[in-house]
Amino acid sequence: MSSGGGSGRDRSRGAVSDHAVSEGRRPPRWSGDLRLVPSAAAAWTAAAAAVHGGATGATAAGLLAGLVIGCVLLLAPRGRAPTRVVVSAQALAPAAALALVLLAAGGSLARAESGPVDRAVRAGMPFTAILRISGEPTLLPPGAFGGGDRYLVDADVIGGVLQGRRFAATTPVVVLAPQRWGGMGTGDTVRVLGTAKPPDRLGRARAVFLPASAPSVDEAGGWLGYTDGLRARFRELSLRDGRDGGLLPGMALGDREGLDPGLGDAMRTTGLTHLTAVSGANCSYVVAFAFLALRLVRAPRLPSAVGALIALVGFVLLVRPEPSVLRAAVMGAIGVAAVLSGRGRVSLTLLMLSVIVLLAADPWLSVSYAFVLSVAATLGLVTAGPRVSETLQRVMPRPAAQSCWRSR
Repeated sequence: MSSGGGSGRDRSRGAVSDHAVSEGRRPPRWSGDLRLVPSAAAAWTAAAAAVHGGATGATAAGLLAGLVIGCVLLLAPRGRAPTRVVVSAQALAPAAALALVLLAAGGSLARAESGPVDRAVRAGMPFTAILRISGEPTLLPPGAFGGGDRYLVDADVIGGVLQGRRFAATTPVVVLAPQRWGGMGTGDTVRVLGTAKPPDRLGRARAVFLPASAPSVDEAGGWLGYTDGLRARFRELSLRDGRDGGLLPGMALGDREGLDPGLGDAMRTTGLTHLTAVSGANCSYVVAFAFLALRLVRAPRLPSAVGALIALVGFVLLVRPEPSVLRAAVMGAIGVAAVLSGRGRVSLTLLMLSVIVLLAADPWLSVSYAFVLSVAATLGLVTAGPRVSETLQRVMPRPAAQSCWRSR
């Protein structure tokens, strides 16, 4: 009888083992931590409301939200709490995110609205502006705004002279500039006479600046100046034979200065302009390849991660630390971390936290289609990436599986 019992127990253990093996072959189900999702949604709502409502409304709403949170914390009973108090406590995190973003957005909007630029816009008065370039010039389609090439250049009015009085400001504007502005780079300081008019769309820029004199330019120094030289040399080498029409600098560095106008029109027609813009994918490749290269030489995981982040910082400086690039760097790094670690639970928490921080630092991202698409793409990597990577590892090595997933 003992033999039969042992045989039965062996069959039972065999069945359990077979079941475990069959379960092990299945891709792991993603089980993310959703607790910060309401907080990120609250932060996004707060940022969008602040951008539409202005600095005063955002600050007042943020103070009110902070007051409500303080009252809840003070009035909540100690010890074993009733259900309604527990539910109220769970709402504290979204409320805190709401208050944080509203107050931060109020400060950002107040800085953008400070100075006499708004008054000059309303009155249509010319003034001398000191601009700090914050983005690479974008060439407009031929014939736009009259004859000759026209560029859109993101900049901040950091000072100037209006009606004989000097002023200081931190007002973001977009410059509708002639051809001579095409060679300017991020960090350059420009002194120019012009007028400003209201923008035609909601966004970071408080005005459209129209230059009326020749610009006086002080080129950027430090890291921005050094990387500008690297970009220029890379552009010269890639354009030496003229075969790619300036496409390579755009794909590698987001540098569209040498892009052939005909090729640019064809890319717009076919919907391929995103190839010449720095996105989360570019940042993801830098992080992934740097991390995997360090792992191939048997570097520990933590130093490899630090090295990948250093490589990402260098890449951001090279392609220019514009708001869109910084956003892409954050999102791309999170997406690769999700795939490399296979920890979608932690990655989703980091993604939601990054959304809150980015919206607090730049509330205008809440109305940016690029930001929406970036968050959606990163969310797909975080939730589906580890499972797809585990599935591909059945037929290929782990690094190849991760590379295949990242290339999709």
